[in-house]
Amino acid sequence: MFKEKNLLIIGGSGFFGKSILDYLNRKNFQSKIYILSRNVDVIKSNEFENLHINKISTDIVEFNRLPDISEIIYAATPSDKAEYQKKGRNIIENVNLGIKNFSNLLKNEKFDGKLLYISSGAIYGPQSDEKNISEDSEIVNYSNFSFDKQIYAESKEYSENIIKNLGVKGFKVSIARCFAFIGKYLPQNSHFIIGNIINSIVNKKEFELLAKNKVFRSFMHTDDLSEWLFEILNVSNNTCPIFNVGSDEFFELRDLVKIFNNKYNLSYSIKYPEAFGNTDWYVPSIEKISNKLGCKIKFNLETSINKIFNL
Repeated sequence: MFKEKNLLIIGGSGFFGKSILDYLNRKNFQSKIYILSRNVDVIKSNEFENLHINKISTDIVEFNRLPDISEIIYAATPSDKAEYQKKGRNIIENVNLGIKNFSNLLKNEKFDGKLLYISSGAIYGPQSDEKNISEDSEIVNYSNFSFDKQIYAESKEYSENIIKNLGVKGFKVSIARCFAFIGKYLPQNSHFIIGNIINSIVNKKEFELLAKNKVFRSFMHTDDLSEWLFEILNVSNNTCPIFNVGSDEFFELRDLVKIFNNKYNLSYSIKYPEAFGNTDWYVPSIEKISNKLGCKIKFNLETSINKIFNL
């Protein structure tokens, strides 16, 4: 388990941020936690009553002074598909300005603590080989991604290079390439398929699967996510270690909806029962983090769903 030190979470009001806070709250984390976000007021103190939360309401582009902290988790990049479709490259320009400003701030203040950057499995590009994606997998050109995913992946690659450069300059940094997740704070009305399935179950409505091709996904519970992130943060150093974070228990989506039908009475329809076109494979290899840091999956998909439904 992590050592308690004052912590800054950048982008702490989103799915990842709230999931980390929920995890720390149940661990009775006693050090100060600073949350930096433009939407910081969505964090309600009574929701995380065991934590000492300090809110910083600003955009990372304008952030100009570090609080008294020893560790940072940088999770500021939006992941909402609709936001990318609406704002296009404008959203990424702001994200890139933010990471650049933050990098300069660390240099100016000679930050001597540890920094974990939350990246994405999208950085590997579209994968069609049904083989778990390892950290040394070749990065495929993003041109075959949808536009929103393309600019998202480009931004992650840009940000990773900024973080790696900090390591070259002697800063203690690390990168977590995160895949797909499930947990209490997962949006149920966004592009996250598992969230939409849960929403359909809760509201007793039909879920329609629209995928034409074979789509393989895995889903890690956010308690496992949070635990692994702190393990990575703890080993941050100037070599910038990079680890995949996600589950290797995968499902093709047509099989997934049938499982939810059998176990949770999901009403569903499949527009294309016979898949065609290139396979969409988004499943990580977690061999590296398992071997080097001893991280293990504690919640499979069934136990994760049961946890959400309090079964």
